[in-house]
Amino acid sequence: MLRKLKDTKSEKLVVDPVMIAKSGARLLRKDAEKVIIEKLLPAAFLVTPNVFEAEIISGMNINNIDDAKKSAKLIHKKGMKNVLVKGGHLSGEKAIDILFDGKDFTYYEKDKIDSKNTHGTGCTFSAAITAGLAKGTNIYNSIKVAKDYITRAIKNAPANIGKGHGPLNFNIEPLEISIFEESAEDFDKWFSKNKLFLNLNFWLKSISYLIPKIQLVLELEADFLHQDWELNLEWNPQEKWQN
Repeated sequence: MLRKLKDTKSEKLVVDPVMIAKSGARLLRKDAEKVIIEKLLPAAFLVTPNVFEAEIISGMNINNIDDAKKSAKLIHKKGMKNVLVKGGHLSGEKAIDILFDGKDFTYYEKDKIDSKNTHGTGCTFSAAITAGLAKGTNIYNSIKVAKDYITRAIKNAPANIGKGHGPLNFNIEPLEISIFEESAEDFDKWFSKNKLFLNLNFWLKSISYLIPKIQLVLELEADFLHQDWELNLEWNPQEKWQN
């Protein structure tokens, strides 16, 4: 599979490392987990572990948001480009997912929904993110749309289907991100990274704009002084008294 991935040269591979079920049960042998962590995940553009999986990948316990942030940093150091730690299993009224892109943290927060219809939420979430990336949406808005989609899919899930964890409602209409919002967020991120350049560029442009103006003022002043000097040379005080 890794050889195929290299052949296709996929730039936006999203991997949901399905190693631990929402119940906390291990789904893979430890040697299989090792291969995924060392071989598959570094090839991904984005990895989306839940709290239990993030604990295995990072090698630390996660009990709160600060732990999740530390875990995301440790996972990123293992060669992952972007890490989204899903915080649905953490205590609290909010389901807070944390994206670490190697520099900044971005938080995606929604109210938790008390429902047994949560079967396949992690897989659906990562698939929705992938769909956004495939459409050309940036990673931040792709996660934003997917987070909204999965939350409403749980909230509007069909009731009384079978036993145990039921399915989601996949017929939810995804949130639309406007072209203006997409462009504005990209610009804000670019602007924040290039403040120094923009400040220098502003002052250079200001100086280049002011120099001709100053030069013009000096030329006008010099011309005025020159004309005044010529008038003084031509002025004869006796003519004034004679008149």
